Amino acid sequence: MPRLWLFVTLCFCTGLVQAGVYQCQTADGRTEYRDTPCTAGVQRIYQKSKLPSGTRTKVTRTLEFRPIIGQWCNFATSLSMTGTKDVSQPSLWSFGETQLNVTNSAITILSDFNQQQSFLQVEDTRLGNYHLIMQGADSMVMKGDFGYYFFRRGSCPTANPPK
Repeated sequence: MPRLWLFVTLCFCTGLVQAGVYQCQTADGRTEYRDTPCTAGVQRIYQKSKLPSGTRTKVTRTLEFRPIIGQWCNFATSLSMTGTKDVSQPSLWSFGETQLNVTNSAITILSDFNQQQSFLQVEDTRLGNYHLIMQGADSMVMKGDFGYYFFRRGSCPTANPPK
């Protein structure tokens, strides 16, 4: 009898674990599949096991990005999100409302920038443009033209201004 109850309980819990996937139409006409409801427009909900044939099953989570005003230490860079991190050249990034000041041991660059949700458009082409990949209260990861940039809030202990 206890095995029967265990079997019934497991069957019931399995049904609760299956999550829905939301099919959302973006403003530019693309179709996205997410694990959170669509913000606007038409949506369909699928069981993960019942997606239309040929559908890619990568599920993305929509994040709300906050302004990144303040000082951030770019303590590491990497060619991939999980690759080996280069920590040899930290730099201090100071974000104002519309200006960015990047300082490391060799150079200081002052540039205007514009943040639109997860996209940072920087006027100075030496810096390039960036996408916020992850953002927490005291850390963030941005993807730029040359890889991934890992930040923590505050100053860098070894990011000295150029002489």
